[in-house]
Amino acid sequence: MSNDAGSVKSFLKTGPPSQYSSNRARAVKELFDSDYVKPTDNYRVFQDNNPLKNAAHKEALDRFESKLKRESNLATHHLSDHQRRIHFDVNEKEREVEEKVNKQKLFNDQIQEQMRLNVSFHLFVIIIIFIFIGGAPSTKPSTCQNASQHWLHT
Repeated sequence: MSNDAGSVKSFLKTGPPSQYSSNRARAVKELFDSDYVKPTDNYRVFQDNNPLKNAAHKEALDRFESKLKRESNLATHHLSDHQRRIHFDVNEKEREVEEKVNKQKLFNDQIQEQMRLNVSFHLFVIIIIFIFIGGAPSTKPSTCQNASQHWLHT
């Protein structure tokens, strides 16, 4: 293949021979081809002042803005829901800690009450036993002491 202008144009229109068949020509226009028409001068191109183009553009813009608004509302709802869950979890944690502290205080109070009852019961039992044995100790010497003194004098 030689590098003259005709072969380049032929290559651009049909593509490489190995990739495209000869009956399926690929139409590629060069920018500086003599048949090229600027978009502003081309009758097939909708111009910016065309009412159909403006209406289609406005409709597409409205659809896009409504889609953005829906996505924004969804994101706002998601964030508020997430924030609500965080507040719920924080409150739940505080409630569980307070419940644990209250349970420990209750257990401590129950243990102290049980200890107080045990002490008073034991004192009661000791007093009852002491009363059955013979009452309070007297100040006069017992018979054992009298006997020992008697042996010492004799």
